Amino acid sequence: MFDEVKNLFDHVAGFFSKRKPATEEVNGQAYALKENGTLGDPVRELAPQWTKPTIHVSTLGALLDLLKYGVDEWQEGEVAVHVVDHLTVNLVSLKADRYGRRHVWGTAKHVPETAFTFGKYEEPEDFLIKFRSSFYFNDN
Repeated sequence: MFDEVKNLFDHVAGFFSKRKPATEEVNGQAYALKENGTLGDPVRELAPQWTKPTIHVSTLGALLDLLKYGVDEWQEGEVAVHVVDHLTVNLVSLKADRYGRRHVWGTAKHVPETAFTFGKYEEPEDFLIKFRSSFYFNDN
């Protein structure tokens, strides 16, 4: 009776113990073996869930200052400027980490000071104020 309970306990405990998949190494990369004996997906260790947080700023000048002053000890040539859309620019790492992820170190997102709405009637004075404060004017 005692042996039967012990065998049952060992059997149930086997379900909860850490098992390693059956693997085969090819050219230094481990692959899981499928039930039919063929190679399956590559086996990799899990990537850590925590990464350094992205620094959020609202101007391109602040984004360049992050790069200029070497936040997180960036070196020249290690990060690239990625224009996401007309309001957002990211600083991304050129090299992926060993888990294949590229980190976004900084993000500059323009926040409009005043909402300039198109296709809506505005009083002339309000229109000129919003128009002048929403667009950058230069000599060209």
